[in-house]
Amino acid sequence: MARIHAALLIAVDMTALVACGKSSGDGTVAIDMNSAAAAGNVAISVPGFDAKMRVPTGIMGHGDFDIDGVKLYPGSKVSTFNLNVDGSDTRGQKVDRSVIKMGFGASADVSSVTSWYKAQFAARSLNITQSATGISGKTRDGGDFLIALAPGASGTTNGMITLIDAEK
Repeated sequence: MARIHAALLIAVDMTALVACGKSSGDGTVAIDMNSAAAAGNVAISVPGFDAKMRVPTGIMGHGDFDIDGVKLYPGSKVSTFNLNVDGSDTRGQKVDRSVIKMGFGASADVSSVTSWYKAQFAARSLNITQSATGISGKTRDGGDFLIALAPGASGTTNGMITLIDAEK
């Protein structure tokens, strides 16, 4: 569903290891990364364990990511990354599935970014629904995705991608 390199892969691997054997109701396993500071901040929270660390900013800014072959809008910079096991869906409802949320900034306006994503999904024969706030659909493996887009400063776009594992 999604490829995330460098520290993002490490974060996912760490969560997978911690989440092994976890049953529903044991608490939420979460990894948060942001690049708001000079170096990215990483927070890992699992039942009985919390850790915070810094990673180089470049790791956050150049994430290699895709949804069934559709990559981030060209030139986009990843600003946040959050992984929750037993997270919330695109409507904020609690689900017993892993949820990835990734914030990004694009140097183009919302209309251009939306048009680009629509063309990319169409080229891969993936059905999407467009709303006033973004694009949503299902991945080939049955997971849900939402790409929320909002105007940023000086004609840029702020985006938030939410990916939810397929139902088990």
